[in-house]
Amino acid sequence: MSGKPTTKKRGNGEGSIFYDKSKEIWVASYHVNGKRKAVYARTKTEARQKLILAQSSIINGTYFEPSAITIEQWLNLWLNEYMIGKREPKTVENHENNIRNHIVPVLGNVKLKDLQPYQVQRLYNHVEKKLSARTVKLVHITLHSAIKQAVFNDMLIQNVTEKCVLPKHNPKLSRALTTDEQRDFIMAIKNTPFELAFLFCLYAGLRRGEVLALQWKDINLETNRIRVNKTVSRVKNLSASGEERKTEIIIKHPKTKSSVREIPFSKVLLPYIKNHRIRMTERKLAMGNNFNPEEYLFTDTKGNPFDGGYLNTQFNKITNDLFELPATIHTLRHTFATRGAESGVSMKTMQLLCGHSKIDITADIYTHVSDAFNAKEIEKMDVIL
Repeated sequence: MSGKPTTKKRGNGEGSIFYDKSKEIWVASYHVNGKRKAVYARTKTEARQKLILAQSSIINGTYFEPSAITIEQWLNLWLNEYMIGKREPKTVENHENNIRNHIVPVLGNVKLKDLQPYQVQRLYNHVEKKLSARTVKLVHITLHSAIKQAVFNDMLIQNVTEKCVLPKHNPKLSRALTTDEQRDFIMAIKNTPFELAFLFCLYAGLRRGEVLALQWKDINLETNRIRVNKTVSRVKNLSASGEERKTEIIIKHPKTKSSVREIPFSKVLLPYIKNHRIRMTERKLAMGNNFNPEEYLFTDTKGNPFDGGYLNTQFNKITNDLFELPATIHTLRHTFATRGAESGVSMKTMQLLCGHSKIDITADIYTHVSDAFNAKEIEKMDVIL
Protein backbone atom coordinates (compact mmCIF):
# COMPACT_ATOMS: atom_id res chain seq x y z
CA MET A 1 0.00 0.00 0.00
CA SER A 2 1.42 3.32 -1.00
CA GLY A 3 0.61 6.88 -0.10
CA LYS A 4 1.91 10.02 1.54
CA PRO A 5 3.53 9.59 4.94
CA THR A 6 1.48 10.92 7.81
CA THR A 7 2.75 12.91 10.78
CA LYS A 8 1.24 12.94 14.20
CA LYS A 9 0.11 16.38 15.29
CA ARG A 10 1.18 17.06 18.84
CA GLY A 11 -1.39 18.41 21.29
CA ASN A 12 -1.17 21.95 22.60
CA GLY A 13 1.11 22.13 25.61
CA GLU A 14 2.52 18.63 25.16
CA GLY A 15 6.17 18.83 26.10
CA SER A 16 9.38 17.22 27.22
CA ILE A 17 12.70 18.06 28.87
CA PHE A 18 16.12 16.97 27.67
CA TYR A 19 19.79 17.93 27.98
CA ASP A 20 21.57 19.30 24.91
CA LYS A 21 25.16 18.11 25.33
CA SER A 22 26.48 20.16 22.42
CA LYS A 23 25.29 23.41 24.00
CA GLU A 24 25.55 22.19 27.60
CA ILE A 25 22.08 23.43 28.41
CA TRP A 26 18.69 22.01 29.39
CA VAL A 27 15.86 22.33 26.88
CA ALA A 28 12.14 22.42 27.66
CA SER A 29 10.30 21.57 24.46
CA TYR A 30 6.54 22.01 23.97
CA HIS A 31 4.01 22.35 21.15
CA VAL A 32 1.58 25.12 20.27
CA ASN A 33 -0.83 24.67 17.36
CA GLY A 34 1.30 21.88 15.94
CA LYS A 35 4.51 23.91 16.12
CA ARG A 36 7.44 23.01 18.32
CA LYS A 37 8.70 25.67 20.71
CA ALA A 38 11.57 25.56 23.17
CA VAL A 39 12.96 27.45 26.13
CA TYR A 40 16.36 26.96 27.70
CA ALA A 41 17.67 26.69 31.25
CA ARG A 42 20.84 26.10 33.21
CA THR A 43 19.35 23.32 35.35
CA LYS A 44 16.73 20.60 34.95
CA THR A 45 14.63 22.11 37.73
CA GLU A 46 14.63 25.50 36.04
CA ALA A 47 13.71 23.87 32.70
CA ARG A 48 10.79 22.07 34.36
CA GLN A 49 9.55 25.34 35.88
CA LYS A 50 9.69 27.08 32.51
CA LEU A 51 7.84 24.20 30.85
CA ILE A 52 5.09 24.29 33.49
CA LEU A 53 4.74 28.06 33.04
CA ALA A 54 4.48 27.71 29.26
CA GLN A 55 1.95 24.87 29.53
CA SER A 56 -0.09 26.82 32.06
CA SER A 57 -0.23 29.89 29.81
CA ILE A 58 -1.33 27.74 26.86
CA ILE A 59 -4.14 26.18 28.90
CA ASN A 60 -5.23 29.54 30.33
CA GLY A 61 -5.17 31.22 26.94
CA THR A 62 -2.49 33.68 27.98
CA TYR A 63 0.31 32.24 25.84
CA PHE A 64 2.12 34.64 23.52
CA GLU A 65 4.63 33.92 20.82
CA PRO A 66 7.96 35.06 22.31
CA SER A 67 8.81 36.87 19.09
CA ALA A 68 5.49 38.75 18.97
CA ILE A 69 4.81 39.59 22.62
CA THR A 70 4.52 43.30 23.34
CA ILE A 71 5.77 45.20 26.38
CA GLU A 72 2.20 45.51 27.68
CA GLN A 73 1.54 41.78 27.26
CA TRP A 74 4.79 40.82 28.97
CA LEU A 75 4.32 43.23 31.89
CA ASN A 76 0.82 41.88 32.53
CA LEU A 77 2.09 38.30 32.37
CA TRP A 78 5.01 39.16 34.66
CA LEU A 79 2.71 40.85 37.15
CA ASN A 80 0.27 37.92 37.25
CA GLU A 81 2.74 35.03 37.21
CA TYR A 82 5.72 36.40 39.14
CA MET A 83 4.36 39.08 41.47
CA ILE A 84 0.77 38.43 42.60
CA GLY A 85 0.78 36.11 45.59
CA LYS A 86 4.57 36.11 45.75
CA ARG A 87 5.23 39.68 46.88
CA GLU A 88 3.60 41.98 49.40
CA PRO A 89 0.22 43.33 48.19
CA LYS A 90 1.48 46.92 48.46
CA THR A 91 4.51 46.07 46.30
CA VAL A 92 2.25 44.50 43.67
CA GLU A 93 -0.03 47.54 43.75
CA ASN A 94 2.93 49.88 43.21
CA HIS A 95 4.14 47.83 40.22
CA GLU A 96 0.65 47.79 38.74
CA ASN A 97 0.34 51.56 39.09
CA ASN A 98 3.71 52.11 37.39
CA ILE A 99 2.77 49.77 34.55
CA ARG A 100 -0.69 51.25 33.97
CA ASN A 101 0.07 54.93 34.48
CA HIS A 102 3.58 55.31 33.09
CA ILE A 103 5.07 52.41 31.14
CA VAL A 104 2.20 51.11 29.00
CA PRO A 105 1.08 54.54 27.69
CA VAL A 106 4.56 55.10 26.24
CA LEU A 107 5.97 51.62 25.49
CA GLY A 108 2.96 49.31 25.60
CA ASN A 109 2.79 48.57 21.86
CA VAL A 110 6.53 48.04 21.41
CA LYS A 111 7.51 44.40 20.90
CA LEU A 112 9.58 43.09 23.78
CA LYS A 113 12.34 41.83 21.51
CA ASP A 114 12.60 45.22 19.80
CA LEU A 115 12.88 47.37 22.94
CA GLN A 116 15.84 49.75 22.71
CA PRO A 117 17.69 51.70 25.44
CA TYR A 118 16.80 55.06 23.86
CA GLN A 119 13.08 54.21 24.08
CA VAL A 120 13.39 53.48 27.80
CA GLN A 121 15.42 56.67 28.28
CA ARG A 122 12.70 58.63 26.51
CA LEU A 123 10.15 57.13 28.94
CA TYR A 124 12.23 58.15 31.95
CA ASN A 125 12.71 61.67 30.62
CA HIS A 126 8.97 61.96 29.98
CA VAL A 127 8.14 60.91 33.54
CA GLU A 128 10.73 63.26 35.04
CA LYS A 129 9.27 66.26 33.20
CA LYS A 130 5.78 65.56 34.53
CA LEU A 131 6.60 64.30 38.01
CA SER A 132 9.89 63.80 39.84
CA ALA A 133 13.22 61.98 39.90
CA ARG A 134 11.88 59.71 42.63
CA THR A 135 8.97 58.62 40.42
CA VAL A 136 11.43 57.84 37.62
CA LYS A 137 13.35 55.60 40.01
CA LEU A 138 10.17 53.73 40.99
CA VAL A 139 9.18 53.25 37.33
CA HIS A 140 12.71 52.02 36.62
CA ILE A 141 12.48 49.45 39.43
CA THR A 142 9.32 48.00 37.89
CA LEU A 143 10.53 47.92 34.30
CA HIS A 144 14.03 46.70 35.22
CA SER A 145 12.58 43.82 37.28
CA ALA A 146 10.23 42.74 34.50
CA ILE A 147 12.92 42.87 31.82
CA LYS A 148 15.33 41.04 34.11
CA GLN A 149 12.84 38.18 34.32
CA ALA A 150 12.50 38.15 30.54
CA VAL A 151 16.29 37.85 30.23
CA PHE A 152 16.29 35.01 32.76
CA ASN A 153 13.57 33.31 30.70
CA ASP A 154 15.83 33.54 27.64
CA MET A 155 13.36 35.84 25.90
CA LEU A 156 16.00 38.57 25.67
CA ILE A 157 19.77 38.66 25.60
CA GLN A 158 20.26 41.76 27.74
CA ASN A 159 18.40 44.12 30.05
CA VAL A 160 18.27 47.38 28.10
CA THR A 161 17.17 49.37 31.16
CA GLU A 162 20.70 49.02 32.53
CA LYS A 163 21.97 51.26 29.73
CA CYS A 164 19.81 54.21 30.75
CA VAL A 165 20.73 57.22 32.87
CA LEU A 166 18.53 57.94 35.88
CA PRO A 167 18.09 61.50 37.11
CA LYS A 168 19.77 62.43 40.36
CA HIS A 169 17.38 62.28 43.27
CA ASN A 170 17.96 64.75 46.08
CA PRO A 171 15.45 63.91 48.80
CA LYS A 172 14.17 66.91 50.69
CA LEU A 173 14.65 66.86 54.44
CA SER A 174 11.28 66.94 56.16
CA ARG A 175 10.70 70.01 58.22
CA ALA A 176 10.06 70.02 61.96
CA LEU A 177 7.51 72.12 63.79
CA THR A 178 8.84 75.12 65.61
CA THR A 179 8.20 75.18 69.36
CA ASP A 180 5.42 77.72 68.79
CA GLU A 181 3.83 75.54 66.09
CA GLN A 182 4.11 72.51 68.35
CA ARG A 183 2.30 74.34 71.14
CA ASP A 184 -0.45 75.53 68.78
CA PHE A 185 -0.87 72.02 67.36
CA ILE A 186 -1.25 70.44 70.80
CA MET A 187 -3.96 72.99 71.62
CA ALA A 188 -5.72 72.38 68.28
CA ILE A 189 -5.99 68.59 68.72
CA LYS A 190 -7.20 68.78 72.33
CA ASN A 191 -10.18 66.45 72.92
CA THR A 192 -10.35 65.38 69.26
CA PRO A 193 -10.82 61.65 68.46
CA PHE A 194 -7.22 61.28 67.22
CA GLU A 195 -5.49 63.38 69.85
CA LEU A 196 -3.59 60.41 71.28
CA ALA A 197 -2.66 59.10 67.81
CA PHE A 198 -1.03 62.41 66.91
CA LEU A 199 0.70 62.62 70.29
CA PHE A 200 2.21 59.15 69.75
CA CYS A 201 3.81 60.53 66.57
CA LEU A 202 4.95 63.73 68.28
CA TYR A 203 6.13 62.35 71.64
CA ALA A 204 7.20 58.81 70.68
CA GLY A 205 8.27 59.27 67.07
CA LEU A 206 5.98 56.55 65.73
CA ARG A 207 5.11 56.26 62.06
CA ARG A 208 1.50 56.67 60.97
CA GLY A 209 1.01 52.98 60.17
CA GLU A 210 2.70 51.92 63.41
CA VAL A 211 0.30 54.05 65.48
CA LEU A 212 -2.80 52.66 63.78
CA ALA A 213 -1.60 49.06 64.26
CA LEU A 214 -1.19 49.44 68.04
CA GLN A 215 -3.19 47.08 70.26
CA TRP A 216 -3.72 47.49 73.97
CA LYS A 217 -1.43 44.54 74.63
CA ASP A 218 1.39 46.62 73.08
CA ILE A 219 1.07 49.33 75.75
CA ASN A 220 2.69 48.65 79.14
CA LEU A 221 1.46 51.26 81.62
CA GLU A 222 3.66 49.88 84.40
CA THR A 223 6.96 50.33 82.56
CA ASN A 224 5.80 53.15 80.24
CA ARG A 225 6.90 51.25 77.14
CA ILE A 226 5.40 50.63 73.71
CA ARG A 227 6.00 47.50 71.62
CA VAL A 228 6.10 48.34 67.91
CA ASN A 229 5.91 45.22 65.75
CA LYS A 230 3.34 45.77 63.01
CA THR A 231 1.92 48.38 60.67
CA VAL A 232 -1.37 49.16 58.95
CA SER A 233 -1.76 49.86 55.25
CA ARG A 234 -4.59 49.93 52.73
CA VAL A 235 -3.83 48.06 49.52
CA LYS A 236 -5.53 47.31 46.24
CA ASN A 237 -5.63 43.58 45.64
CA LEU A 238 -5.31 42.19 42.14
CA SER A 239 -6.82 38.87 41.11
CA ALA A 240 -4.83 36.26 39.24
CA SER A 241 -6.30 37.59 35.99
CA GLY A 242 -5.13 41.09 36.80
CA GLU A 243 -8.61 42.46 37.46
CA GLU A 244 -8.81 45.14 40.06
CA ARG A 245 -10.40 44.28 43.39
CA LYS A 246 -11.62 46.54 46.16
CA THR A 247 -9.03 47.89 48.53
CA GLU A 248 -8.66 46.42 51.99
CA ILE A 249 -6.81 47.18 55.19
CA ILE A 250 -4.01 44.76 56.06
CA ILE A 251 -1.87 44.40 59.18
CA LYS A 252 1.66 43.27 58.49
CA HIS A 253 5.14 43.20 59.98
CA PRO A 254 7.36 46.21 59.23
CA LYS A 255 9.70 45.98 56.24
CA THR A 256 12.91 46.30 58.24
CA LYS A 257 14.09 44.61 61.45
CA SER A 258 15.01 48.00 62.89
CA SER A 259 11.34 49.05 62.79
CA VAL A 260 10.48 46.28 65.26
CA ARG A 261 11.33 47.79 68.62
CA GLU A 262 10.24 48.37 72.20
CA ILE A 263 10.61 51.96 73.28
CA PRO A 264 9.80 54.08 76.35
CA PHE A 265 7.17 56.79 76.11
CA SER A 266 6.95 60.09 77.93
CA LYS A 267 4.93 60.22 81.16
CA VAL A 268 3.14 63.16 79.56
CA LEU A 269 1.19 60.59 77.55
CA LEU A 270 -0.09 58.58 80.54
CA PRO A 271 -3.30 60.55 81.25
CA TYR A 272 -4.15 60.66 77.53
CA ILE A 273 -3.70 56.87 77.25
CA LYS A 274 -5.85 56.16 80.31
CA ASN A 275 -8.65 58.46 79.12
CA HIS A 276 -8.58 56.91 75.67
CA ARG A 277 -8.75 53.43 77.23
CA ILE A 278 -11.92 54.41 79.10
CA ARG A 279 -13.59 55.69 75.92
CA MET A 280 -12.67 52.57 73.95
CA THR A 281 -13.92 50.28 76.73
CA GLU A 282 -17.26 52.07 76.72
CA ARG A 283 -17.50 51.70 72.96
CA LYS A 284 -16.68 48.00 73.18
CA LEU A 285 -19.33 47.39 75.85
CA ALA A 286 -21.92 49.22 73.78
CA MET A 287 -21.21 47.09 70.68
CA GLY A 288 -20.93 43.75 72.51
CA ASN A 289 -20.14 40.82 70.20
CA ASN A 290 -20.17 43.09 67.15
CA PHE A 291 -16.92 44.73 68.25
CA ASN A 292 -13.58 43.53 66.81
CA PRO A 293 -11.89 41.50 69.60
CA GLU A 294 -8.35 42.40 68.43
CA GLU A 295 -8.50 45.53 70.63
CA TYR A 296 -6.81 48.12 68.46
CA LEU A 297 -6.38 51.57 70.00
CA PHE A 298 -7.77 53.59 67.11
CA THR A 299 -10.83 52.14 65.44
CA ASP A 300 -14.20 52.78 63.85
CA THR A 301 -17.41 52.05 65.78
CA LYS A 302 -17.00 48.30 65.16
CA GLY A 303 -13.43 48.12 66.43
CA ASN A 304 -11.74 47.87 63.01
CA PRO A 305 -8.50 49.82 62.54
CA PHE A 306 -8.33 52.93 60.38
CA ASP A 307 -5.97 53.29 57.43
CA GLY A 308 -3.31 55.94 57.00
CA GLY A 309 -5.29 57.90 54.43
CA TYR A 310 -8.09 58.51 56.89
CA LEU A 311 -5.64 59.76 59.51
CA ASN A 312 -4.07 62.05 56.90
CA THR A 313 -7.49 63.57 56.25
CA GLN A 314 -8.03 64.26 59.96
CA PHE A 315 -4.57 65.80 60.26
CA ASN A 316 -5.13 68.08 57.26
CA LYS A 317 -8.48 69.28 58.58
CA ILE A 318 -6.72 70.50 61.72
CA THR A 319 -3.54 71.92 60.23
CA ASN A 320 -4.52 73.42 56.86
CA ASP A 321 -5.17 76.82 58.43
CA LEU A 322 -2.92 76.34 61.46
CA PHE A 323 0.56 76.56 59.91
CA GLU A 324 1.99 78.93 57.33
CA LEU A 325 4.26 76.20 55.93
CA PRO A 326 2.86 72.84 54.77
CA ALA A 327 3.05 69.92 57.24
CA THR A 328 2.23 66.22 57.19
CA ILE A 329 1.89 63.55 59.84
CA HIS A 330 5.52 62.67 59.16
CA THR A 331 6.36 66.22 60.28
CA LEU A 332 5.35 65.15 63.81
CA ARG A 333 7.80 62.23 63.75
CA HIS A 334 10.52 64.51 62.40
CA THR A 335 9.75 67.01 65.15
CA PHE A 336 10.27 64.26 67.74
CA ALA A 337 13.73 63.50 66.34
CA THR A 338 14.59 67.20 66.06
CA ARG A 339 13.60 67.95 69.67
CA GLY A 340 15.73 64.99 70.71
CA ALA A 341 18.73 66.33 68.83
CA GLU A 342 18.24 69.76 70.37
CA SER A 343 18.05 68.20 73.84
CA GLY A 344 21.30 66.29 73.44
CA VAL A 345 19.92 62.77 72.90
CA SER A 346 22.64 60.70 71.21
CA MET A 347 22.32 59.92 67.54
CA LYS A 348 22.45 56.16 68.14
CA THR A 349 19.70 56.34 70.77
CA MET A 350 17.50 58.37 68.44
CA GLN A 351 18.08 55.85 65.64
CA LEU A 352 16.80 53.07 67.91
CA LEU A 353 13.81 55.11 69.12
CA CYS A 354 12.72 56.04 65.61
CA GLY A 355 13.49 52.63 64.11
CA HIS A 356 15.64 54.09 61.33
CA SER A 357 17.18 51.35 59.20
CA LYS A 358 20.33 53.42 58.62
CA ILE A 359 22.00 55.87 60.94
CA ASP A 360 22.51 58.13 57.90
CA ILE A 361 18.81 59.01 58.12
CA THR A 362 19.24 60.07 61.74
CA ALA A 363 22.50 61.86 60.92
CA ASP A 364 20.75 64.05 58.33
CA ILE A 365 18.38 65.30 61.04
CA TYR A 366 21.20 65.93 63.51
CA THR A 367 23.31 67.74 60.90
CA HIS A 368 20.37 69.99 60.05
CA VAL A 369 19.83 70.81 63.73
CA SER A 370 23.57 71.42 64.26
CA ASP A 371 23.69 73.85 61.33
CA ALA A 372 20.81 75.86 62.78
CA PHE A 373 22.41 75.77 66.25
CA ASN A 374 25.77 76.92 64.91
CA ALA A 375 24.12 79.82 63.08
CA LYS A 376 22.57 80.99 66.35
CA GLU A 377 25.94 80.73 68.11
CA ILE A 378 27.56 82.87 65.43
CA GLU A 379 24.85 85.48 65.92
CA LYS A 380 25.91 85.76 69.58
CA MET A 381 29.38 86.79 68.41
CA ASP A 382 27.94 89.79 66.56
CA VAL A 383 27.85 91.63 69.88
CA ILE A 384 31.57 91.07 70.38
CA LEU A 385 32.58 91.78 66.80
